[in-house]
Amino acid sequence: DPAGLSAIGAPGGSVGAGGISNSLIIEIDTYLNTEDRDDGIPGVLCAGGPDPDHMDIWLNGNVNPAGVSCPASPGARIIANAEKLLNGAVDYNIENGNDHILRVDYVAATQTITASIWNQALTINYATVSYSPVDPMVLFGTTAPYFGFTGSTGGLNNLQTACLAPAFVLPIDLLTFSGYNDGNVNIIEWLTASELENNHFVLEKSIDGKSFEVLGTRAGAGTSQSLLRYEMIDKDPFTPYTYYRLKQVDNDGQYGYSNIITVKMMEQTGFSVSGIYPNPAKDQFSFSIYGAKTDRFAMEVTIIDVSGRTVQRHLFEELTPYQEATVETEDLERGIYFVNFRSGAVKQVKKLVLY
Repeated sequence: DPAGLSAIGAPGGSVGAGGISNSLIIEIDTYLNTEDRDDGIPGVLCAGGPDPDHMDIWLNGNVNPAGVSCPASPGARIIANAEKLLNGAVDYNIENGNDHILRVDYVAATQTITASIWNQALTINYATVSYSPVDPMVLFGTTAPYFGFTGSTGGLNNLQTACLAPAFVLPIDLLTFSGYNDGNVNIIEWLTASELENNHFVLEKSIDGKSFEVLGTRAGAGTSQSLLRYEMIDKDPFTPYTYYRLKQVDNDGQYGYSNIITVKMMEQTGFSVSGIYPNPAKDQFSFSIYGAKTDRFAMEVTIIDVSGRTVQRHLFEELTPYQEATVETEDLERGIYFVNFRSGAVKQVKKLVLY
């Protein structure tokens, strides 16, 4: 690493990352070693059986901590089991000479990291693994951990090459792609700073983050250097989570996908927020409550940025219906936020724009 940020881990079965503390390893294994037979892969037996390519997750440079014991000793695994690479119902051989995409997503709201392997067109998902909770302060001792990549070929002479792609491999400058729940609907929006021969967007939704269906389309601006905002309402979201991704299509028919975001369906409330105003706001905003089932109640107001990070938290110990309350925002950076209103187990979310 020219910046001097490299770390040398143990080679071999440790996929080059062995012994690197404060690390989370996403393993893509093209060979079933003896110790891999206790990974809980469906259909793979300790005594033998198929040798599928598979994905797994490990912590702190400790790959296959159970050693060669089979079945595994208690507590050896990080996730329940490794996942076979499959093309439909058939084992998939990833070292077939084709290019593949490894996508890693982190949802701060649920502290979940998810890794998936796709074909180059992002139309076939071969495997997905997830781990939660991934709290950066607990695992890494910082809220800004480094990310690294390594590769190993063992003695099988599998040539592996890799390149890093931007988060959005699209001919647009996508500033934000986010969503939030508002009552019985989810609202999805995205902002572009520039577009180049952009024909249209397709917003897709999924119940599991793997199989997607089309929610709707929005016409693109063609070529633009202006800040543009797009919005789409999902009137029938899944419960409790709905996954979304954005497909961008050029004038010549070529297309690419954004990252995947998750929106949670919130519990319906015994109160309603009349709205936050002004919105967009500058140094402060106000809100009032109606429809509450009690004369006086406490309410927590939390402001969350688009990455899922809590930036402000306020406690109003005694509110009454239709009472106006004010929140100061002068210390926050300009941008888009989500304001969570919670009283007991009841919660509502509103979007806030600061300018």
